[in-house]
Amino acid sequence: MVTILYEAGTVAIFSGSTRVTGQNTAWLKDDIKQNDLILLSGKLYEISNVTSNTELLLTKAYTGESIDAAEYQIIQIAPQILSADMAKQVQELIDKYNAREAEMSKAIDKCIKSIEAWEKLRLFVDSDGDVAQYDVSPTPSVIIDGEPATLTTSEDIQELAEELNIGQ
Repeated sequence: MVTILYEAGTVAIFSGSTRVTGQNTAWLKDDIKQNDLILLSGKLYEISNVTSNTELLLTKAYTGESIDAAEYQIIQIAPQILSADMAKQVQELIDKYNAREAEMSKAIDKCIKSIEAWEKLRLFVDSDGDVAQYDVSPTPSVIIDGEPATLTTSEDIQELAEELNIGQ
């Protein structure tokens, strides 16, 4: 991979401008070109044109505070390695990855909440794939006239149904 870091001399640029002026630079001589990247005040900008050894233009206006005689770095990238379009595609992939990671984080949070709810209800999936409940009495219990009653046989259930006038 052909990537070279260039940082000879210093630069000046006004806020909102696309024109970068260099001092003690040799940009044309040292093959700085369109699509190379320049780091100004901690932010990368794409170079649209190099007009001389001491002047270059950015594709977008510089958004930082005006600087004079500041250090900088240019990342020289071979055009077959990384073009502006490819850099844009890489950024889009990074954005998609970050969005998907956020979606997955939300889904994991939902799963955790579901698991917590199941634990509160003492539910689980048994070996047959059925939803079951921990520590459940094998026979259903009901309260009749304030007293617990256990329904263990079909006669018990029939008696309860008759008392409650169910199915009559």
